[in-house]
Amino acid sequence: MLCLTPVFIFSQLSGAYELNDKGDPGELAVLVITENYMSVAVFNTKSHDFIRTYGGAYKVNGNKLILNMEFDTKDTNNIGKEISYTYKSTDQYLELDHTSKVNWKKINEPSGPLNGCWRITDRIGQDGNLNAMPQGDRKTLKIISATRFQWFAINPKTKQFSGTGGGIYTLVDGKYTEKIEFFSRDKSRVGAELSFEASIDGRKWTHKGTSSTGSLVHEVWTKQ
Repeated sequence: MLCLTPVFIFSQLSGAYELNDKGDPGELAVLVITENYMSVAVFNTKSHDFIRTYGGAYKVNGNKLILNMEFDTKDTNNIGKEISYTYKSTDQYLELDHTSKVNWKKINEPSGPLNGCWRITDRIGQDGNLNAMPQGDRKTLKIISATRFQWFAINPKTKQFSGTGGGIYTLVDGKYTEKIEFFSRDKSRVGAELSFEASIDGRKWTHKGTSSTGSLVHEVWTKQ
């Protein structure tokens, strides 16, 4: 019997997936899985409406993928619970079975230097200095595959959800560019593109540029 190591399992699962099984050609669900975290965002590509997001840290035990739900905009009662899925994975699909089988189609993408789950840990202050941020229960995370990103501001302890956004990105010659495909607070932001200087040093990602409102952005994200 072939024994799959955890590293092999996580590398096989990691990436971005898409799903559209609702009969609505505009509705799209995107799943991003890293080595230790996963998130799902559901949105409408035509109306630009944000519909739902959920996710959290996960572990694999045999043929079970066990999600520790940290946020769920549809049902906050799920937060703090472990949701167990039976899973099957191939190069093209990921089948997850909780109460019913769902086949996610894998996006064909290479591995990239930003793949992973990142938490913002430092941000420029009004004094112009880069300051460490308190690392309490509330946190802002950004989960990234080789082509897709999603950020979310959450507090798993209080079950508070403050917002999310995401879409596709490129990283070329130290220039990180996001194109927004969904934004929970303001759908008029969909379609906007923002570019930043990006440098990666080990588990630290420094992010510099100007926000959509013209304010200075200088942040450090730490890989989780």
